[in-house]
Amino acid sequence: MTGTQELLSSYVNKEGSFVTFGGNKQGRIKGYGMIVKGEISVNQVSYVDGLKHNLINVSQLLHKPGRQCDDGLDAMFKIKYCIMYKSDTLIEVMRANKRGDLYLICFDLLKPKEEICLVTSMKNEEAWVWLTRLKLVKGLPDIRFQKDHLCLACEMGKLKRSSHKTKSDPSYDKPLQMLYVDLCGPIAVQSLGGKKYILVLVDEFSRYTWVEFVKKKSQVPLLLIILLKRLQVLHGLQVRVLKSDNVPKTVNYLIYLVDIYFGCCGL
Repeated sequence: MTGTQELLSSYVNKEGSFVTFGGNKQGRIKGYGMIVKGEISVNQVSYVDGLKHNLINVSQLLHKPGRQCDDGLDAMFKIKYCIMYKSDTLIEVMRANKRGDLYLICFDLLKPKEEICLVTSMKNEEAWVWLTRLKLVKGLPDIRFQKDHLCLACEMGKLKRSSHKTKSDPSYDKPLQMLYVDLCGPIAVQSLGGKKYILVLVDEFSRYTWVEFVKKKSQVPLLLIILLKRLQVLHGLQVRVLKSDNVPKTVNYLIYLVDIYFGCCGL
């Protein structure tokens, strides 16, 4: 609010309520306007008849979510001064020095600070001189790199890995000649029967897959023996090679039985 109408632009005559001064004196709000000083503008400034000073309510300038007219400012109060800055960019907008119990703002002194690029304002030779003078680390050996040979890192990075050629003819011409075995689990969600392991058997020739659900890992060796015997009898074929990387061997006597069975079958 202000008591000088000449400071207001876009002034609108609109009487409002009374404002109480010191000494219980009152002044009536005669209208509203806007104060513009350079790039800084303050809206909704009240013109109070009889007011001797210009007053700013800091709470009306602060960022308030949901407000339609939001200046987006935040305030930081120190012992000797107060700073108003943008909430999004943290750029200082105005600064008020403290006198007594009040913070005084002089709009005539508020000028935007120009950013100066110090590198472009200095000659190239002078920049290197100051760079040499301000070195903090001293006593380092003068190491010079001469690229006259192939370093080990470049040599290793240029190595190419040769892959195996794709075979045109398959290694096996009948089903069950090679089987792959894999075990998956334990699975967090159990089946209705309480089984949480999955035993997968894949035929190399036909890519046919058999899946068995297992409750315990110790049941896998015996289940594998039963499954292999059933497939050989059902199809009238002999299993030649069995490959596995993830089938457990947890119980000694089961390992013994599996080894005997595979040995008798020639696997």
